[in-house]
Amino acid sequence: MKRTSDYLNQNNSDINKKPKFSQASYGDMYSQYAGMNPATAMMMGSQYSASPSMSNAFPQGATSGPFPMGQFPATNGSMYGYSGTQAMIGTQFGGNMSSGFSSTFSPTAAAAMVGRQGVEISRTIYLGNVPKDANVTEILNYVKTGAIESIKVLPEKNCAFLTFVDPTSAQAFYQEHLIKKLTVQGTELKIGWGKPSPLSSNVQMAIQNGATRNVYLGQLDAAVTEESLREEMSKFGAIDQVKLLREKNIGFVHFTSISAAIKAVSTLPTESAWASRRVNYGKDRCAYIPKNGQQQQQQQQSGQYAFGFQHPLQSSFNFDPYNPAGSTASMMSQTYGGMAGNNLPRTLYLGSIPPDATCEDLCNSIRGGILFQIRYLAEKHIAFVTFVDPTAAMSVHNQGSFNGLFVKSRRIRVGWGKPMAIPAAVLMAVQQGATRNIYIGGIDENITEEKLRHDFEEYGEIELVNTLREKSCAFVNFTNIGSAMKALQGIKQNEEYSGFKINYGKDRCGNPPRRLHPDRTTEEGEHP
Repeated sequence: MKRTSDYLNQNNSDINKKPKFSQASYGDMYSQYAGMNPATAMMMGSQYSASPSMSNAFPQGATSGPFPMGQFPATNGSMYGYSGTQAMIGTQFGGNMSSGFSSTFSPTAAAAMVGRQGVEISRTIYLGNVPKDANVTEILNYVKTGAIESIKVLPEKNCAFLTFVDPTSAQAFYQEHLIKKLTVQGTELKIGWGKPSPLSSNVQMAIQNGATRNVYLGQLDAAVTEESLREEMSKFGAIDQVKLLREKNIGFVHFTSISAAIKAVSTLPTESAWASRRVNYGKDRCAYIPKNGQQQQQQQQSGQYAFGFQHPLQSSFNFDPYNPAGSTASMMSQTYGGMAGNNLPRTLYLGSIPPDATCEDLCNSIRGGILFQIRYLAEKHIAFVTFVDPTAAMSVHNQGSFNGLFVKSRRIRVGWGKPMAIPAAVLMAVQQGATRNIYIGGIDENITEEKLRHDFEEYGEIELVNTLREKSCAFVNFTNIGSAMKALQGIKQNEEYSGFKINYGKDRCGNPPRRLHPDRTTEEGEHP
């Protein structure tokens, strides 16, 4: 059973605990926002400056988890993002997305992680307390979780903005430095979130065709030096690093943005001096995977892409940065940093639940992603809700923190539980359509809700049983997908149910968020 200690936002020695920002120690211009994380407060206004007129968007008691809300505009009514697993399983559970688990993500949607209602998940990390003389290279030397779209350093404001290609790479970086301090020139940097921003269409298309911020230059002559390369390439944009491998007569120029690299790769072949030389894209050094990390990478891939999907951008990368004959598909696969397997932040803590609320009431209020399980500790007025898709968990957390999550007309607290892995057998079952809801079709008047509860409760805890007499069907919603899997197999052995159609139904928690007043909930259930 989950304990209250599973909730991260508490005063203990748990290494996964969110770091606290004290007003006294936070010395930059954004410390004026007393009600929230300073970096988060700053992000609620302009990305590059604090707004004096900005008021605190959060009450003093609001819970802040590992994914601050600052990156989401206050004007948007729905913060739920539909991507990742949700995009995969939309149709299977009644959504309006294209059906099929074998298809891949749209590169455009995957690159920007655009929500189903146009809401994006931030790819940008805010770095505060940056030393004035710190350069881009010093900062990027600490970035290893994924490919970078761009980095901007603002010395006059002692801050920088680091934008990844993939939001999950940004998540991994943020999670890593919640635990491990990021220190540049002996100064600890502050970590926060920047505003979400879409990739431009030309950059998206270029990434689809293998673009990175690293330009590979081949067949260089002996007269070429790192200094001459830097001087010549600087006309395309700011440079992070130049590396020359004299023994192979090749070089790599890391720009501070993909757009600068695109200019270089498209322009150089048209110049006579480069007509006989090779120009292509290399691997972003920030997506570097050490040799001893190959097995870990495979575990990460199996966890993140356990549903049988390719990485959203994987199929389009066909050039190895440091071995032009190889493949760079793995570049985009290192998206969860040091997190092994599928042990990812997908569990939400719900607190201050009304005493008379039921598990059904909680599920009636949760929207935005199908659940792996829900554990309701009524005597403590708390619950732990685990989503199949970590992205769904983050979206629901953001929505609950910003717009509020209401149960029986009362706003409840939303925070983060401990990261957890979903069993491989369950992931495989979800790929085939499993949910925590069992559909029974073709029922007669002898099948009552009481009988269904009695017959199914041996397989696990039941959240809701409802019947639709006009459609001659019923639904049994468990609190755990594993229980539903057992029920589907077991009930088919019961002769009383031999004449009925039994399959998985739709998890109503996976429905898109509704813009309704608090507590206007319905009992939902239908066959996919």
